[in-house]
Amino acid sequence: MDNRKEYETLLLNFYEDVTRIYSDYQNELNKLESKYPSYERMLYLIRRIESERKTIEELSSPCRLILEHFSFLVNKEKNQICFALGKFQRGKASITDFQVKKFGNIVLYFGDFYIQWRDADYKYNFYPDKIIMTPIERDRPEISFDFSLSLKHSRLLDVFPEAATHPQTSYWHENLDS
Repeated sequence: MDNRKEYETLLLNFYEDVTRIYSDYQNELNKLESKYPSYERMLYLIRRIESERKTIEELSSPCRLILEHFSFLVNKEKNQICFALGKFQRGKASITDFQVKKFGNIVLYFGDFYIQWRDADYKYNFYPDKIIMTPIERDRPEISFDFSLSLKHSRLLDVFPEAATHPQTSYWHENLDS
């Protein structure tokens, strides 16, 4: 985990530097926004950087493990995932993107469709090829994801070993242990 801490510190410093540079130029850039389509692409990059920073700073290790695993599946047609959201029982789609917003709110995009949840509002049940997210409060829906790329084969379990014993992890399948 020490290597991960060093890596994350380096990333956070990088994200901070890029954000600071953007802030230095923001007033001048805002004057040009209507003239240049590249302005929207630059704003998208800034939002991505903010999302990556929030992933490190605001999310629990079980949630980060899930998002890192989903990173392997983004825009991969052959690695579609099945999902269930409350009473909406089944859907199957490719993940096109994800974003971490303020206060640990995660948005997982499937093209025009998205699923959103707040990390602190859920407990996580980990299986080799499935994750079931149970709400802490009853007014939120249960969310589950089934995927073809097993967590055990993603090599992320060694990067996030603390996810197995984290307070937000309700269940950790024995096949996930090394």
